[in-house]
Amino acid sequence: MMSLNASTRRLQRRKNFIVRWILVAVFAAAPQLALAQITGAGSGIVFIVVAGALLLVSALAVFFYLKGRRQQAEIIEQSETIEHVIGERDEALAELSEKKREIEESLSGQISELEEKNEELSAATARLRKLIVVDELTQLSNRQHFDQVIPHEIKRALREEKAFSIILGRFDWAEAFRQSYGDSRFDEAMQKIADEVRTIFRRAGDLPARYDDDSFAIIFTSDGDVAVRFAERLCKAVWNIPIPHDASETADRVTFSVGVATILPNRVHDPADILTAAETAVKIASDEGGNKVERYRKPSDKPAAV
Repeated sequence: MMSLNASTRRLQRRKNFIVRWILVAVFAAAPQLALAQITGAGSGIVFIVVAGALLLVSALAVFFYLKGRRQQAEIIEQSETIEHVIGERDEALAELSEKKREIEESLSGQISELEEKNEELSAATARLRKLIVVDELTQLSNRQHFDQVIPHEIKRALREEKAFSIILGRFDWAEAFRQSYGDSRFDEAMQKIADEVRTIFRRAGDLPARYDDDSFAIIFTSDGDVAVRFAERLCKAVWNIPIPHDASETADRVTFSVGVATILPNRVHDPADILTAAETAVKIASDEGGNKVERYRKPSDKPAAV
């Protein structure tokens, strides 16, 4: 815009310069022509030629002057038009910039909302996955997860040629405790026992789980002797809580009977076989008064368990 105005001013100065010199020439020649006419110098033809030339020059001066003014007016009008267009462009750009800002703010808010929803969905998914594998009361693995894991652990033990044990602990006189103290006290007792189970069986490869309403099972990747020692620790830990149990025929507190069953890595085993062996062992411990550990001993015709 500044360049256009400068060009206009330069053009006008040049035209003004030409017009001034033409007018100077006219007014300089006019007196001499008049003097020659008075004194009779020169012929009439010369006078006419000079006068005509002066008139032509004067006419050209006026023509160029008027043309310059008209061109100047046109340039000024074009300049104003360009300024108006530039102004409209600037307004449009400002409007677009404002709309862009509004859209960006809207998108930012939507992205934040989507991220928040995604976090909520991830948290809900994590809670759902936890509900699938974790017992709500004890926060140990549930029976479904336990049953899913045990076949894989047996295969791994066979592949690595290691012994594999199941430790099964059961609440002694659980039904009598419920009848005497109520379900809420029973749940509290199970939570306390679960805490002891979690503390004792925390080695890599151990998987403690709530097996039934009144029992816990532990996948224990060691031989029977080590499993028995850990089972005895569990019995002692439950005894030392202590939780009063006046309806028990074993003691004045809650006690645990524990069964241990072990398989050796010499053949493929069905998970149901070792679980049945562990249940048999814990039943023997309960029938013999409870608060003890019983290791499953295989009959001579069942070499699968030791």
